[in-house]
Amino acid sequence: MSSTLRLDAQLIRRYGGEGPRYTSYPTAMQFHGALAPEAYAVAVRDSAGAHSNQPLSAYVHIPFCISPCLYCACNKIITHKLDRIDSYVQRVLKEIALRAGHFSRSRAIDQMHFGGGTPSYLSIKSLTAIVGSLDVHFGLSQDATRDFSIEVDPRGVDFAKLNAMTHAGFNRISFGVQDFDLGVQRAINRVQPFELVENQDQPLSRVV
Repeated sequence: MSSTLRLDAQLIRRYGGEGPRYTSYPTAMQFHGALAPEAYAVAVRDSAGAHSNQPLSAYVHIPFCISPCLYCACNKIITHKLDRIDSYVQRVLKEIALRAGHFSRSRAIDQMHFGGGTPSYLSIKSLTAIVGSLDVHFGLSQDATRDFSIEVDPRGVDFAKLNAMTHAGFNRISFGVQDFDLGVQRAINRVQPFELVENQDQPLSRVV
C-alpha cells in the first residue's frame, strides 16, 4: 500500500530557519527593551500552575567546564579558577532567595535538574549549598515520585561526590556519553573510554 507524502510549503517556510534553543524559556526572541521589571511577577501570578497550586520544577544552570567539548552549543565557561565558580554560586543563592518570594510555600519542588556546563564540576560544598537553599526558600518534595537529576561528567567524579549527590537528594544522574569510538572522542575533545563509564561506582537509585 503506497501513500503520497505531502509537504506544507508554508509550514516549511515558517520553521525552516534557525530558532532559539529549546532549553531557553521564555526564548530569547521574547525578550525586548520594553519588558517591564514587574513582568516576572505578573507571569508567575497569572500562570496556570499558580491557579491550580501545582508543584514546581527548578532548573539550575552551572556553566563551568574544565575543558571544552567541541560539539557543545550550551552556555558554558571554561575555567580552572575555582574562585570564579564560588562567585557564581553566591549569585545563584541570592537569585533563589529573590525568586522564592513570588511563589507559595505550598508548591514544593518535585522536579529539579542541574544542567550545564558540567554540574558535577561543582564542589560538594557548593552543590549542597544550592540544594539546601532551594529547600529552605521553596521546599523540596519528599514524595517517592520526585525527580531530582544532575548531569555528570564521568571523567571528574568519584564515589565521594556521587554519594554526596545521593545525600543531597538526587535520584537520577545522566552520564555524558557521545560516542565510544576513540577517533570520535579525540575529534570532539572528550576522551573517556568505555571502561571509565562502566566502572563508575553508582550509589544512586536510577541511572540513565
